Amino acid sequence: MTDPLIIPQSHTPALRLFHLDPTDPQARILAEAPTQAIIAASLGLPNIPPGSAEVVRLADISALGLRDFLVKAHDVTPEAVDPEDTLDALDGHVLIVHPSIARNGAVTLHPGPGLHLLGAFATATPAPTPLHVPEPERPFAPGQTPIPTPAQRSGGGTVLLLLVLVVAVIVLGVLGVPLWPW
Repeated sequence: MTDPLIIPQSHTPALRLFHLDPTDPQARILAEAPTQAIIAASLGLPNIPPGSAEVVRLADISALGLRDFLVKAHDVTPEAVDPEDTLDALDGHVLIVHPSIARNGAVTLHPGPGLHLLGAFATATPAPTPLHVPEPERPFAPGQTPIPTPAQRSGGGTVLLLLVLVVAVIVLGVLGVPLWPW
């Protein structure tokens, strides 16, 4: 294994790019069967969020080139990719680790020996702001729900009773039943 790589949870995200060594057996397995479990194991993690890493076969994007692929398909800022980089000269496969891998907090990667870090490239899209769910206006006791049950509601039974009485009076009046004894 190589040195650990810490990916912080950040508002200025960057994707990490690894080249897969075609001579390494684990890297070959990753290139041939890039499942989430195999990618996580290659990064030394028990699991990863879905869609937070992907393996790209460079032959599939050769018409575009890796540099333009990062800029156009992964929102990497053009300034982050040095035009002098030799990214377009690479062959084989690369592993792209998206900033979303650290959406729930910093992550420490322990990449296998067949993964060679090419760099971290800033993306133009800021990290999503965590959703803030407001606290309820009043705390609820354990087992108590914020939506009142029928027993907790007040007045609902009274309205129903009045409605039943009005309908009964109308029905009895239509049938000709005297309602008052006088």
